Amino acid sequence: MKKIITLMAAVTLMGTSVFAQFPSRLTVFSEDGNPFYLVVNGIKQNDKPLTNVLVDGLSMPNYKVKVLFEDAQLPAIDKMLMVHDADDHPSEVAYRIKKNNKGVLVLQYFSSKPVAQPMVYSANTVPADMAVVNFRSSETVNNTVYTGSSVTTTTTTVGAPGGVGVYVDVVDPVTGERVGVNAGIGINMGGGTVTSTTTTTTTSSSSTGGYVNNTPPPVSQGCMYPMASRDFESAKGTIRGQSFEETKLSSARNIASSNCLSPQQVKEICNLFSFEESKLDFAKFAYTRCTERNNYFIVSDVFSFSSSTEDLNKYISSVR
Repeated sequence: MKKIITLMAAVTLMGTSVFAQFPSRLTVFSEDGNPFYLVVNGIKQNDKPLTNVLVDGLSMPNYKVKVLFEDAQLPAIDKMLMVHDADDHPSEVAYRIKKNNKGVLVLQYFSSKPVAQPMVYSANTVPADMAVVNFRSSETVNNTVYTGSSVTTTTTTVGAPGGVGVYVDVVDPVTGERVGVNAGIGINMGGGTVTSTTTTTTTSSSSTGGYVNNTPPPVSQGCMYPMASRDFESAKGTIRGQSFEETKLSSARNIASSNCLSPQQVKEICNLFSFEESKLDFAKFAYTRCTERNNYFIVSDVFSFSSSTEDLNKYISSVR
């Protein structure tokens, strides 16, 4: 009995430490557009090959990561990745797959920042080419959860014994509807494996799909990671080097369509144009590729006429 009480106390303490801070998030994306599977600690995270994968719910400081390309002729990439910072705090870490100087595909550090708040994933925050999953620590049958009209997703997991049962009352980020999640996991004291089943049922009348998280939706954040400073300066040089306003605008739109930009970066690109019309055109185009839409008001500083600011604000209201 004493051993059981001690075990229960340990589980309680473990649960307290887990929920005391937000877990880390890891994003891996392919710069050359080569679809891949992301394998973390030996478990495949995405169900189909994609060019952009985000794994949430990472509680450990580091993980063994493997990238398996859809193109079998491309060699796999193996790497141990840190998802905590130097002070052992959880972080939002991004790595990109790109060719090195020898033309070999490598997994390269891209960016990192502290985890400030839990993320809500929806059609507004998740690019179409990205998979977002909670960390799979064991072989799982379909753990990608979508919201919709009376959709029930059952996830069956077979893994090592141990764990904590939870009930989570979540909010559909698209409709605001409540979504009940029951997750039961048994503790096997005698060894072997544990099979747990999690059933998620939604009662929303909306037919719009999206990812579910257990927090109310914040202001839409758009993209997650802005261009790195060196890449952004190179991009500005490309735009600045164009001889005509039309080609400058075309180059800027191409860059924004394949990268995420901060409001300050959008503002700096707008300042490269000579005409108010071009600035307004790009400011509208870049809004959906912005990392902090709630701070987009700083872009209005580039306009000479108040009518341009009003036009941009009307556009933003129409796409929210």
